[in-house]
Amino acid sequence: MSLLERGPAKQTVPFLGSALATLAYKKGRVTFTQAEPGAHEDDLWLVTAVMTWAARGAPTSIEQLDQQVVLDEQALANRRRPKVLAVPSDAEQRAAEQTIHEALRDEFSTATKSDRKPALAGKLIQMAQTESNPATVFVCFRLASDLYAESGNPAKAFTTIDQLGERFQIDIADMQLEAVRVASKTMRDPISAGELAKACLDLADDLAAVGRYDVATTVANLSKTAAQTAKHRHYQSLIVPLTRRLGVIQKESDRLKAFRQALAAASANAEANMEIGKFQCLTLRNWEVGLPQLAQGSDPVLRQLAEAEQKGTDDPNAQVALGDFWVAQSSKLTPATRPAAQSRARFWYSRAVSEMSGLEKTSWKRRSRRFPRPILSFGLHLMLKGDPNCI
Repeated sequence: MSLLERGPAKQTVPFLGSALATLAYKKGRVTFTQAEPGAHEDDLWLVTAVMTWAARGAPTSIEQLDQQVVLDEQALANRRRPKVLAVPSDAEQRAAEQTIHEALRDEFSTATKSDRKPALAGKLIQMAQTESNPATVFVCFRLASDLYAESGNPAKAFTTIDQLGERFQIDIADMQLEAVRVASKTMRDPISAGELAKACLDLADDLAAVGRYDVATTVANLSKTAAQTAKHRHYQSLIVPLTRRLGVIQKESDRLKAFRQALAAASANAEANMEIGKFQCLTLRNWEVGLPQLAQGSDPVLRQLAEAEQKGTDDPNAQVALGDFWVAQSSKLTPATRPAAQSRARFWYSRAVSEMSGLEKTSWKRRSRRFPRPILSFGLHLMLKGDPNCI
């Protein structure tokens, strides 16, 4: 077992400590932490630790700490995404389904009860992994997702549909919505209803992230029904702000339809860049996408602010100035978008505070606490010798 621990100068260093560990588990590995991410306010050291750990391949022995990447190139090459194919015709699917039923006749005959269906779904996925006929592969995944949904395993149904979407040109959101509806009809008890509520909450967030706000709203409403059936107060408390936020996003997205069309026709359209940039930054909090658009927008103040954001700075005074800019802008925004600007102000104040000391640091920490915390997210993208298809 190998671990990472926080070093003496807020640096993540290889060490036998208590931050991260990777252990063998069943056929794979699991990485866990005993450290609480929010234990050190305004100190995101654990993010660095996780990224370093992942970049090293999540080592499982002390010897591997000196290796740049644990997984070799061939192992990564074997994980290339398959080519996305067109959906087989209805006739091809019927023929494939008949073949599948004949091959797994006994399994289908005994999978009439919910507790038998997950095992059959697993066999169908295994069959899909070894099949070369696209129609057979498609039907195996489709039937498996149906079986998972019917057995009250919506999360596995969603994962199966995601796998299907990696191989075929399907509308993943619509298929996942249908899986939710099937699972809703098969809720047997409060426990399965609670599992459905949680799965729907996660799915609604995922759908919103890819711009399917309409489907996300429907899924959130189904999650609300499941949470009420389960009498799960925590999930119910999460659904209320989620549905409210999705409603705001959907309304704003509909308003921007003409601007999206204008931007598609002319990428330098200043007004369209401003409106869509504000939507990305202040509604979706997608700063990476929105700031370049604001930098090309028609609002001179926001354009100057976005340009400064993109340049970045390590100067605490400049970081404070950026925070002050966002505070000033927040007073001009609607109640729905004001928290995003305040959160961005706190982001810059927090960075500045890390370079301060004494009374000055204490004063600015108090000031930054008046604003909501920024939403933290990070992603890892690995390329093998420049091949963007490799994950």
